[in-house]
Amino acid sequence: LEQHGCLLVPEHREQLRFKTVNSRLNNVLGKDVPQIVARGVKELLARMKITQLPEILVFHPGGRLILDTLQQELNINPASLLASRYVLFEYGNMSSPCVLFILKRWMDTTKFIDGTPALMVSYGAGVSVNAACLRWTEQGPL
Repeated sequence: LEQHGCLLVPEHREQLRFKTVNSRLNNVLGKDVPQIVARGVKELLARMKITQLPEILVFHPGGRLILDTLQQELNINPASLLASRYVLFEYGNMSSPCVLFILKRWMDTTKFIDGTPALMVSYGAGVSVNAACLRWTEQGPL
């Protein structure tokens, strides 16, 4: 782990939150969540002084529209989101653990050289946005 950061955007907490209905936890997603998440990711990356995205992106999918919006707003190479889209298609949105499945997908499908950078990003209720800069070593991602 080279660097990490988090951002809380509480003014949008009603757009992305959990709600208990009939003793079951439900995810509440407002229609503006993709744009809210994209703005939050942009702001966090700016605060972290990340001006260029690495090829390896471990982005929590959240949903197809979130990935589509992030791809457009951050000008992401579509190939960099293939692992996120694969995990979303195969398993759905598993909340925070998604990033670990996406990281595993990258590790299973890509031969990394020592020093390859990656960026892991997740978002969730609150609205919260989290990011971690990783770098591959002979032992795996650190």
